[in-house]
Amino acid sequence: QVVVDSAKPNLSFYAVASVTDVRGEVSVGVAAQDAAGVYLSSAGGRADSFRSIGLAGRDIRVLAVQSDGPRSFLWAGETVAGGDDPGRGASRWELRGTEDPPEGWQAFSQGWRGGSCRALAFHGNTVLAGSHRGGVLRLNPTAAQPSWQEPDVRCGLPLRDAGRFHAVEALAVEPAERLLLAGGPEGVYRSADGGTRYAPVSQSEFLERVALPDTWLFCSGEHEVTVV
Repeated sequence: QVVVDSAKPNLSFYAVASVTDVRGEVSVGVAAQDAAGVYLSSAGGRADSFRSIGLAGRDIRVLAVQSDGPRSFLWAGETVAGGDDPGRGASRWELRGTEDPPEGWQAFSQGWRGGSCRALAFHGNTVLAGSHRGGVLRLNPTAAQPSWQEPDVRCGLPLRDAGRFHAVEALAVEPAERLLLAGGPEGVYRSADGGTRYAPVSQSEFLERVALPDTWLFCSGEHEVTVV
């Protein structure tokens, strides 16, 4: 067992994220339960190497690392109680080894109305966030006034009722950044344009049907058939 906080040896965690920088040094971030904030180790996650870097009192359950050339950022997504709470989106912390960034945590909440942040992924410089009711939101953190962009209700993600999407609980972007996958209670959906349009890829029933006579076979090339 790696004790993160010696004052709280039984502290539990919701999420962990790690990254290896250009110098080969490994940073590990963990999101603590009981709204105890985020801890960071700049020594590969060894015992007694974690320090608290803030967000105490906030219910952080999602962590992800964004790499931008030689720079790396730890992103934290916040969970809210529910109801009509619009949520606070996500915050980022620039990883600088044992040195803390002078700006500390940078909060990005403008335009966020999705409730809890359930997942984070990155498509180039674009931050993608799965939300409780707003689908997959997108953010350009380098814009002059960064603001989350909500998807169109006709984007292809499943709706639970008018104007409200089913929760997006998982996101993944392939290394070549051609495809984005979004998962939730209605299955997995794929986007090939960075999150503008989606199509289901885990359905078990299909509308397309090709019928052949009983004595025919689908043939993909030359086959030898032996009748016994």
